[in-house]
Amino acid sequence: MGSPFTVKRVRINDLKRKRLVRGASTITQQLAKNLYLSRDRSLLRKLRELVIAQSLEHELTKGRILELYLNTTRRFTRSGCASGPRI
Repeated sequence: MGSPFTVKRVRINDLKRKRLVRGASTITQQLAKNLYLSRDRSLLRKLRELVIAQSLEHELTKGRILELYLNTTRRFTRSGCASGPRI
């Protein structure tokens, strides 16, 4: 997703406008939102998302974060990505 610099720039823009204007989240931030937070668009939710994402990055490997993210997104089948394609 977005680089740390892009995310920071977008958040600064949001703070200036006092609302969330553009989306810029890392996969870890999206996972934090999907697992623990509501879908509301507020700065408080975004701050919570950042704190949870940092905790996830500290505790889990990048591969595990990606696996969890793919298994929690609606774009994938009910079995998730862990089962993988069958040849």
